[in-house]
Amino acid sequence: MLYTPNYNLSQEGIYELSFWAKYDLQFGWDGFLVEYSTDLGANWAVLGGESDNWYNYTNSNPTAFTSGSAYITGGEGSFTQYKKDLSSLVGNENVAFRIVFKTNAQGVY
Repeated sequence: MLYTPNYNLSQEGIYELSFWAKYDLQFGWDGFLVEYSTDLGANWAVLGGESDNWYNYTNSNPTAFTSGSAYITGGEGSFTQYKKDLSSLVGNENVAFRIVFKTNAQGVY
C-alpha cells in the first residue's frame, strides 16, 4: 500500500485526486484500487467505482480482491493519468488516501 498524508478538505472548493500509472498486470486477477479515510486511518472505503470510469474491471469471482470489487487491472503500456473528483469528501478536515495493490499466488508464464 502507498499512503498519502491527511488533507484538509473542510473549505468549499474544487478538489481532485490524480496520479499517473503504467502497469502490466494479470487481467482480472491482479490489480489496484484507491481507498480513502476520513478518521485518521481507523476505517477505509473504496474511492469511486467502475460505473464512473475510475476502475476498468469488477470481478464476479473471488481473486486477490473479494467478489464484486472494482479495481484497475490489465496493462497500460504508457503512463496514463487517473483523475477523480473529490466533491463528495468536501467538509472533512482529515482525508487520507492509499493505493492498494493486490495479487494472487498464481503467475502467467
